[in-house]
Amino acid sequence: MRTFGIELETASRWGREDISCWLKDHGLNAEMAEHSGRDYKLWQVKPDATIRVNRRHPHRVELVSPVLDWPQGNRQIKTMLLAVRKHATINDSCGLHVHVGVQDLERRHFQRLRKLWRAVEWVVTSSLPRKRRANDQCKRGVGHRSKYYALNMMPMWVRGTVEFRCHHATMNYRKIVSWVAFCVALVDYARSDSPIPAIMRPELLTTVFHIPPTKVGKIVADCLAMDLSRERIVARVRDEIPEIYFGTGKLTRQISAFRRRGILGSNTDSMTHVCALLGVQPEHISVLSENFKRMVRFFGKPPEAVSTGDSPRPRPRPQRPWTPAARVEEWASSRIAVHFATGSNGHGNFILSTDTSTTTTSTTTDGTEGR
Repeated sequence: MRTFGIELETASRWGREDISCWLKDHGLNAEMAEHSGRDYKLWQVKPDATIRVNRRHPHRVELVSPVLDWPQGNRQIKTMLLAVRKHATINDSCGLHVHVGVQDLERRHFQRLRKLWRAVEWVVTSSLPRKRRANDQCKRGVGHRSKYYALNMMPMWVRGTVEFRCHHATMNYRKIVSWVAFCVALVDYARSDSPIPAIMRPELLTTVFHIPPTKVGKIVADCLAMDLSRERIVARVRDEIPEIYFGTGKLTRQISAFRRRGILGSNTDSMTHVCALLGVQPEHISVLSENFKRMVRFFGKPPEAVSTGDSPRPRPRPQRPWTPAARVEEWASSRIAVHFATGSNGHGNFILSTDTSTTTTSTTTDGTEGR
């Protein structure tokens, strides 16, 4: 059974001691803790400096759950949310972090998890508010040396978990449980031997289809779901969109690649396709898909650029073409000035230095001039 834990950031009217006492009164083992608290057998009420507060809610409170079993631990989350709804609020500086246990994963499974996250990350990012997409606390990509990435791999060495940091804070019980179900299903899929699909954005199909790709991608996805042959897919695309222009050979090769690795056809059902691929329960798919459609409608799609890790390679600087004039300018900018100086012992010391300023005349101790 897969274990998990959550961290919910809130701005509260009550202090941490009052909230911990309220949780105890309602049957949860809780204590007030600092950042160094590591007892994950009970609920911890911690401070968090990244939370924005106001006069009405002046306390920064982060609620950290104990190690919970999926899905039996969901009842504790529901009890915790009763206190949060009554005495706290959330804003765009608050986040929901989910830890999933990975003690049974091997090295190859972690590699599969990284590849799988990079395949589905654009779908997850599309279901986030705009300010959460550009948050420095959960940058896009996979973090190995820094925790401030959407998928944080650092806790696997200390706690035996991986952390999903990208989701925004919410007090909706169904949204929290559905996101936990998605994270658990993602780890379970990486643990299995199922092939990792190349879940492509419909915009990437423009390299093959020379019209807006949503309609064509939908047709191809439907044909692949019915397991049609390449020739029948090409014929159907030509029949339904007669104005399309493409090379038949290139299209059939692309369809073969899509059949081997998988494809998503349209933006509206991308989250549904991903959840069905990962094996998420149907009751959670409806919540995730509804949230995905609403965020895409309000905030649009995320930018194309995707960070692939916490240490990106620097962009190479353009090389300046070599010309005689450039060579002369380079020589003039780093011309050599030779200065002669005489030490206190009377011997001449030869000093060679690069000087980019104008050449100056220096007078030595014995009255001679040198340049």
